[in-house]
Amino acid sequence: MAAALTVDLTWNAPYAECPAREHVLEEAGGILGASRASGSPVAVRADIERVEEARWRAVLTVDAAGTRSVRHFEARSCDGVASAAALIVAIAAEGGPLPEEPTTEDTSAPRALAPAPSPRPSARSQLAIEAGAAVDDGLLPAPAGGAEIAAGWALGLSRLRLRVLASSSLFVAQDVVLSTGDGASFQLFAFGIRGCPALRAGPMDVGACAGAEIETMAAGGFGAHPESHIVSWASGLGSALVTWSPSEHVAIYGRADLLVPVERPLFYVGQLGPAGIEQSRTPVHQPAAVTARGAIGVELRFF
Repeated sequence: MAAALTVDLTWNAPYAECPAREHVLEEAGGILGASRASGSPVAVRADIERVEEARWRAVLTVDAAGTRSVRHFEARSCDGVASAAALIVAIAAEGGPLPEEPTTEDTSAPRALAPAPSPRPSARSQLAIEAGAAVDDGLLPAPAGGAEIAAGWALGLSRLRLRVLASSSLFVAQDVVLSTGDGASFQLFAFGIRGCPALRAGPMDVGACAGAEIETMAAGGFGAHPESHIVSWASGLGSALVTWSPSEHVAIYGRADLLVPVERPLFYVGQLGPAGIEQSRTPVHQPAAVTARGAIGVELRFF
């Protein structure tokens, strides 16, 4: 059976991640168990502040038996500082000593409590810049490596991070040679925009992206009758996203994309007759109906 607490607890924790005042008192009562609580009135003020994403700070001011004690501590979550606060509340209710900065004063006279620290904003908007390596399998004749860059904004909420990014990618050129010796060299450039909501779990973000890309393929023919073409088309984009943030301003990201082109242009080599009239066409390359792409890189967040 939990002990009855004679504690006046002021719980100043204006964050969605933090438990309620009643939860702290219930946990403190559970710590006491069947122990006998002190009959002296005890007043505890707890001011909770989020310092960083995974760093929380608490300042507890305890007034009991004419003595004021102040204790400071930090944890990686608000639940952690709440559990530590519950332990201090239990010790104070039992009448035990608190080993932190005791200062004796007369508590019978009215006094003004120190103001609570101003909480940091629960939402944080940051400029995000990404750079990484990518592999495309489907748009070019064979799997191709490339590089990508992106820029946009990342909005960090308590349990969610929303990214909106514009990106561009460039992939290594590839040649396709037919048995006749004719062929073409293909170069792919892509520009896209995507939105990525992700759940936040400590330093990890796990989520998905949706967006669109404009693909531009430059095909330079070679052989007996070389021709060059530049063709652009649109593709729908869906992604799975995972990031790890060792700090508030740096993250490592990994992404798996699927692209579905709205149209699939056919690149071919034309065979000319004696009069210079095209007599036949030999297909050289056509993008796949569904393209897979993977990317890994670094994200920098500013402000």
